[in-house]
Amino acid sequence: MKKEKLLVFVFMLVVVVGLSFVSGAIKTNKDSYNNGDPVYLISTSDPLCYLDLEVVKAFVVEDREWTGGEVLNDARGDSSEVPNKRFNREQLLEDAVIGNFDVVIDCNDNGIYDSGEPIFDSGFEVVAKKGVGRVLDGLLIEDFSWNYDPEEIDLEVEILQVKISVANEGVKLSSLDMAFNNIPSLNLQSVEIYVDNNGDAKLDGEDVKIGEYVPEGVISNRESAEVILDYVLNDDVEKSLLVVYRLKEDVDNGKYSIRLNSLLGVGEITGENISFLGLSKESSVLTVVDAKSCLGALALELDPSSSYENAVVNAKVSNLNGCDGFKVSLRDQPCYLPVRDVASCVVKDGKCEGEVITSGSKTYYACLDKNKDDDFVDTGESVPAEYEFLVKEVEVVEEDEEEDEEGVEGENGEGNEGEGNGGGITGGVVNEGGFAGNLVNNDSFLVLLEVTLLLILFVLVMILFKLGGNARVSGGESDVQGLLDDDDEDEMEEKKDKSDKKGNGKDDKDKKKEDDKKDIGDLFDEDEEGDDKDN
Repeated sequence: MKKEKLLVFVFMLVVVVGLSFVSGAIKTNKDSYNNGDPVYLISTSDPLCYLDLEVVKAFVVEDREWTGGEVLNDARGDSSEVPNKRFNREQLLEDAVIGNFDVVIDCNDNGIYDSGEPIFDSGFEVVAKKGVGRVLDGLLIEDFSWNYDPEEIDLEVEILQVKISVANEGVKLSSLDMAFNNIPSLNLQSVEIYVDNNGDAKLDGEDVKIGEYVPEGVISNRESAEVILDYVLNDDVEKSLLVVYRLKEDVDNGKYSIRLNSLLGVGEITGENISFLGLSKESSVLTVVDAKSCLGALALELDPSSSYENAVVNAKVSNLNGCDGFKVSLRDQPCYLPVRDVASCVVKDGKCEGEVITSGSKTYYACLDKNKDDDFVDTGESVPAEYEFLVKEVEVVEEDEEEDEEGVEGENGEGNEGEGNGGGITGGVVNEGGFAGNLVNNDSFLVLLEVTLLLILFVLVMILFKLGGNARVSGGESDVQGLLDDDDEDEMEEKKDKSDKKGNGKDDKDKKKEDDKKDIGDLFDEDEEGDDKDN
């Protein structure tokens, strides 16, 4: 009896302990999700755990059989906290990944599942979402014309570009269906599909060919064709597809275009067939015209190619074949610039000429649109020629010093012998016709120096002669001036005597003046006698 009571007690204890953890059910808002979907948890009990906790930890773990004691490894990397009460919506996953999962509430936070803790063991599944492909317009390729050019062979023409993308999963492209609009039937080598990696709608080295259609013969109007593709387009990556015609040299003149009707692929995860949205797409219109007939590398010659002044220059264009009737533009700037012509001419018999009025050194250009595509950038459609404006240089002749000295000595020798005037400075000047003759016949520095020295000598002689005539007069005048100065001194002394001795000054003054006059007369008499002796 005692044993039975003990067992009942233990059972009740276990139930109480279990109830301390558990409080009803938890579940997710859905049983199945697509990859990338958010996942939410719902609690229908309050509290979740009979513990004094505001929040408890929730684990999202891979689906398995639960018996108790299993270690909890969260598929997200870390567990999350949820309220320890009833709630309608708590996010467990923002971007669900593919798999099957259960949810466990770790009430005692020991990282192990204990029997009786809240668990959603029926779990939920996340399945791959089927990929969605889209086709959008790419760069617009305008309608254009093309002709066969034997000087610059290019048989590849870009006719359509579109942009493609997928979501949810990567897609392996499988096929592209297209229809032709040809008037008349199209004779080409192939239709090629490229991934346009730089997105410029131009076929270049960076582009990758992923498909090709080679017709067995000419392609008639409204004919359809399928191109097998080999390319994987990754999720959320946009790429450009470029449709290229590879034409034949003898393709007929006409108008040609293409329409993309469908693009198919297979999902990398789901394995399901995926048809891209956004089709159909129409290409630009290709117009094929007559093959290029105007051939030859354009040549330009300027006649004259240089001058010392502005002149009319003949611009001669030549080296053309099959270009009769074509207009050649003559310009003073490169042909690719939108500038006016300075002259023009029309080709006849493979050449033509135009007149250009020059205005200094300049580069002139001849421009000819040989393939009639409204530009001058193709092979042999432009050529430059240089015109040079010359500047006259003034040449300064420097005479050799030694030759100048010999010339002067020769001139002096001839004068002495022919005229008998003897040597010396003046001989050369006189013999050559005087001063003017020397300036005309010899403008050297030595002759000019001779003339200058003669003039200086003449002036000195005149000065000396003048000074000799005036010396005697200036001597007499200096004596008189000396007497007058003495008279002034006597007058000053006389005035002083007057102030000291009144009454005697007047008689002395008169007598003094008479003596001075007599002395002056005697001096003039002596000067006259001296002059008579000199004469």
